[in-house]
Amino acid sequence: MTALLLLVPLVTVVITQILALVVMPGEAHLRDLALARWALPWALSAIGAVGAAACVALALVPRPSADRALHLDVTAPPVLLGLSLVTVAAVVAGPLAWGRAVGEFHLVHHLVRGLLLIVVLVLYWRYVAVHR
Repeated sequence: MTALLLLVPLVTVVITQILALVVMPGEAHLRDLALARWALPWALSAIGAVGAAACVALALVPRPSADRALHLDVTAPPVLLGLSLVTVAAVVAGPLAWGRAVGEFHLVHHLVRGLLLIVVLVLYWRYVAVHR
């Protein structure tokens, strides 16, 4: 159960990135943006969605244990850590690139949102790890 609770933020990221992939082309068409302007944010959203889905899949791979229970490995392998870093970079950079493409780029807004998101996720993961 705790492993699934730990994966809630990653699954949420997958859903939000897929939503961005679906909505972005229509919004770009309404704003009359050329493909070159919204291609980078769309690609970053795709990388974020694939990376988060891969992190979920890697985290759910069962470890050999005595009881064969499915649980999340807190000491994640380097592949999972590297993939997580790439995913986080893409998820953070996607909205920044989209804001620049549509001319509504407010760095302070994105920095505050990012800092709040980091604090909430760290506290959430820490809470779940302590109550394991």
